[in-house]
Amino acid sequence: MQVSITCSMNWQQYKKWYQLYTLQKRGKLPYWIAFKQVSVICLIILSCMIDRMLLPCSIFVILIIQGDIIWNYHLWPWREWNKNKEYLQKQEHIQATEKGLQYAMPDHKLEYQWTGFVGFRVTPHAIYLFHQYMQHTVFPKFWFSNEQDWNDFIELISKSIQVRSTSNSNIDPKSEETNGNNP
Repeated sequence: MQVSITCSMNWQQYKKWYQLYTLQKRGKLPYWIAFKQVSVICLIILSCMIDRMLLPCSIFVILIIQGDIIWNYHLWPWREWNKNKEYLQKQEHIQATEKGLQYAMPDHKLEYQWTGFVGFRVTPHAIYLFHQYMQHTVFPKFWFSNEQDWNDFIELISKSIQVRSTSNSNIDPKSEETNGNNP
């Protein structure tokens, strides 16, 4: 069995991708917002401690900072897209076979054997292949041309990763008893 996947993104797909996976995976934005929120709270406390006359001024500054946070929160995907536009618009062709994954990229070719993956998870919008050391590769559903390719890919990885995990597992004690190896 062989499944072909073509991965490239346009702006609309990237926005969808960003909402579903990028924010969870990278975690840049929550820390960045938390830093500004903490600075806003510190500013409120300092203005109340120093002088109550400064409170209206600090509230004005707080509103500016909060507006900046909200504005940048909505602009963040657009900035990321502009930064990585050439990479995200590249056509990458992936072939999944019984041996593993083969990436044919514009600049080089990569091959990954199924033995390099320790597990997978299927969600309604993507397939996550987990490597060792807590890394994973995401295959979004819009990379697949039709539903049949999606199902074939799930079947292929379920066979390949199950075979690998059962072949590396320890011998079952029940099978030892049936073989007569137990005293």
